[in-house]
Amino acid sequence: MGLAAQEIDTTQIIDPIESQLGLAAQEIDTIQIIDPIESQPIFPGGENAFWCYLEGSLNFEILNSCNQSGRVFTFFIIDSVGEVKNLEINPDRVKSLKSIVDDKKVIEEIVRVINLMPRWKPAQLGGKNVPIRYSLPIKIPYTDFRCIKNSKK
Repeated sequence: MGLAAQEIDTTQIIDPIESQLGLAAQEIDTIQIIDPIESQPIFPGGENAFWCYLEGSLNFEILNSCNQSGRVFTFFIIDSVGEVKNLEINPDRVKSLKSIVDDKKVIEEIVRVINLMPRWKPAQLGGKNVPIRYSLPIKIPYTDFRCIKNSKK
């Protein structure tokens, strides 16, 4: 592909969710992020396994007892060994959105589950593992079940 990795400040990174929202990334750290990449990171077992992990781990009594509705925006890096790092929940760059859920118990539950994620297969560029920024908006109340085995809840 002819792309070379560059050391860049993360204030220059814009991920797909932020692009859709018209938002620029906030500085979280200086880290080597490569974009575009050849292959996306893969959760162990694939996309359905990811949704099954998420939906099997979240406590829906907490998520769905909240008096707010909207989204909790999560942003994190899947590093070059597949670990989740630099988790951000509803960072300042999305605070102006009207659909933000900022319930403390809901956020603590989401943080708990994301921090317990197993290692992913990292993104790759030129046959080498590279870190990538990942966005995961979570709708509250949680009703959009995506795990095939949980879809009939």
